[in-house]
Amino acid sequence: PRSARPVAPRRRDDGAGLGADAPAAGTTTLYAKGAIAGLPDEHESRRARFAPLDDIQPGWRVELRQKPGSSIVDAVFFSPEDVGYKSFADARREALRSSKHGN
Repeated sequence: PRSARPVAPRRRDDGAGLGADAPAAGTTTLYAKGAIAGLPDEHESRRARFAPLDDIQPGWRVELRQKPGSSIVDAVFFSPEDVGYKSFADARREALRSSKHGN
């Protein structure tokens, strides 16, 4: 299986696409980077689904984003060390790895 790789942050002026730390141009931030438990009621199902990250390793944060013209809401996860992960599965693997190593 592929190992979870953190999203490498990129500078805004490097000419490449942006990493998980910054939304793409025109993207709407529905919930700014904050505690999973702090997700508003309209995102209650996501709050329940993402809560295991904090159970495994406290301190995880999430940001909800929506691209222009799309009804899809993307979640970006941030570890307690502020490393961004674009998928819940990668974030969960990192939380499990870190908890096993006492982080």
